[in-house]
Amino acid sequence: MACADLQVVEEAAKKSPGNVDLDDEVARAREDLCAALREKEEAEAEQKLSEAQQHHAFFVKEQHEDRQERMTFRRVSFWQHMATYLLYFVMLLNVFITTFGISSGMGHHRDAAAAASSASAVVHTTVSTPAAAAAAVDLQLRHNATAYSR
Repeated sequence: MACADLQVVEEAAKKSPGNVDLDDEVARAREDLCAALREKEEAEAEQKLSEAQQHHAFFVKEQHEDRQERMTFRRVSFWQHMATYLLYFVMLLNVFITTFGISSGMGHHRDAAAAASSASAVVHTTVSTPAAAAAAVDLQLRHNATAYSR
């Protein structure tokens, strides 16, 4: 019974004192009211608990996603750095090859055909685009021209 029902039964019991049935009805109404209030409090507590558990689960999920994102970023940045260092190494080798004529093995006394073939060999091993290959061949030919003029 609700609170209004309890008040109606209590008023009826006050108007007719000594009525055992009404006193029993008032006692049952109070017990029902107390039970209903306890159930309401329990339901509210369960709802708060479930909301807290849901919030905690969401927080844990977010932490896991952040951790995964950091690990992925570390892996990707590691390989980016490795690729950059490899590119630097290849560029340094290209500088040594073009500066000192390491690829031909003939020093400064080589003909233009040998220079072109050695430059194309260097280009095929170190350069990946046609424009860069043409620039490397041109650089090797200029190096050879300065070597012949000495």
